[in-house]
Amino acid sequence: MKTKSSFSIITILFLLIDSTSFSSPLQTESSSYDLLSPGIFPYFSYLYDRKLPSTLLLFPDWSKNDSNSFVSIGKKDQYGTFNDLYLTGQYKGDPNIIGLHIDNSSDIQIVGSDLSGNRYGILMRRSPGIAVTDCTASGNLIDGFYVERSEKCIISFCQLISNSARISNDAAIRVIGSSHTIIQGCEIRMNYGTGIFLQGPMRFCTVLDCDINYNNEGMVLRTISDSRVQGIEFGIDMKAMEMLDVENCSFSDCMVYRNGEGVSMEHVIGCSFERFEFTGSGYGVYLISSHDNLLVENTFTGSKSFDMLIGSPDAPSLSSDRNQIFGNLFQKDAKNLPSVHDNGNDNLWHHQGLGNTWSGWEWDDKDGDRIADTPFEINGTAGSKDMFPTSDVAPRMIDRTDGIIDTSENGGGGHYWYIFIGVLVIFILLSVIIFLKKDRSTG
Repeated sequence: MKTKSSFSIITILFLLIDSTSFSSPLQTESSSYDLLSPGIFPYFSYLYDRKLPSTLLLFPDWSKNDSNSFVSIGKKDQYGTFNDLYLTGQYKGDPNIIGLHIDNSSDIQIVGSDLSGNRYGILMRRSPGIAVTDCTASGNLIDGFYVERSEKCIISFCQLISNSARISNDAAIRVIGSSHTIIQGCEIRMNYGTGIFLQGPMRFCTVLDCDINYNNEGMVLRTISDSRVQGIEFGIDMKAMEMLDVENCSFSDCMVYRNGEGVSMEHVIGCSFERFEFTGSGYGVYLISSHDNLLVENTFTGSKSFDMLIGSPDAPSLSSDRNQIFGNLFQKDAKNLPSVHDNGNDNLWHHQGLGNTWSGWEWDDKDGDRIADTPFEINGTAGSKDMFPTSDVAPRMIDRTDGIIDTSENGGGGHYWYIFIGVLVIFILLSVIIFLKKDRSTG
């Protein structure tokens, strides 16, 4: 009788929660009532099986319990599988346990939760369709969010600060073997390990509009394909981005500034890098055994070591071949020339009449088409040349009629002004003479 009455009370409670559309969190003054204890879990399973309200709103401000996590959902061989849950509250404060542990479940929303100061903020395995939104994870010992074999998960507008304090191999967000993952609008900074670590094989992942600053490594991608990274700000990380075994991915509109190292690419095939701004890092881009990539409309400014290094002159086996590099702006360095080295094979530094802009380089342009008449020679063992180079410095225009060299920006047409002035003076003199003759004849 007591069990049935308890079940009725819980059923009514969930019906009331569902009918209010969860407009405000449910409050409780007692932290000793463990809603997710093993004795209560069968009721939730029963409710779900009977198609009663399947949405669960957790009480906020959970206190420490005696298990290895504050809340464990769908733990294998213990609680069964749960779907369509809504979680909000605080799961924080013990570096020896997991804040929120999700296993063998799906379609769970975690909104506005504080998951700080734990061993992991969130650890989820085999749980597709999890959405983590507007959550905070700070000061977790290992990873802020750990996602494994959980496809179609979304992590959006979360703040992850000072996580992975134990070893540098940890990460604020670690995703393993989870295709179709989306990470968007997150602030990730001051993590001892990596900001975002994507470990495949994974496909169709997206990382958008994140600020990744003051980390050991900004982003690491390994065995990733057919994915997109866009609008990321990498600032003052030890290394902005490291890629290994990455294929057919798109990278665009990112800022890389004041990092120890820029972007390193090893075994990267068929990817595009567009509209990056590299400013003041140790180096811009380093390609190792990477082929058939496109690097276009990027800007390199003030790199301390080199703007772009393709391959290594001491290791021919690490050659990077058939990459296309055009439409980029390479700003001058302390030696007044961009620092670019090509040690690969068949890399193309121009495309359909468009080369790169080489700051600080003065050149001749006899036909006035703003493209240098002399190819720009690329440093390195490949002997590559940019056949259509331009410069942000006024080119040395040569007038073919009289051979006079004019360095003005008007393309060597300054002598026309002298002709115009001479004609004007002659016209004025003739007008005066004609006027005087008429005046004498009438007098």
